[in-house]
Amino acid sequence: MNSEQLQGTIAKYMKIRHIRTQAQLRQHTRVGSPNTFRKYLASPDLMPLGVFDEIMRALNVPEEERIELLK
Repeated sequence: MNSEQLQGTIAKYMKIRHIRTQAQLRQHTRVGSPNTFRKYLASPDLMPLGVFDEIMRALNVPEEERIELLK
């Protein structure tokens, strides 16, 4: 997973969905620690697929874009 591409997609959909902070986005996942959440966003290869799916669902990212991010 490309870190820059993932961060760009997340930023784009956070703006569209009016989610202003990573803390607000983290509330839609089961990740309890803000540090762990930031670590996942900075290094997506460490991110479990379940967390990836939770983020994508919270942001309502289309399936096609999700698949592109996983390539």
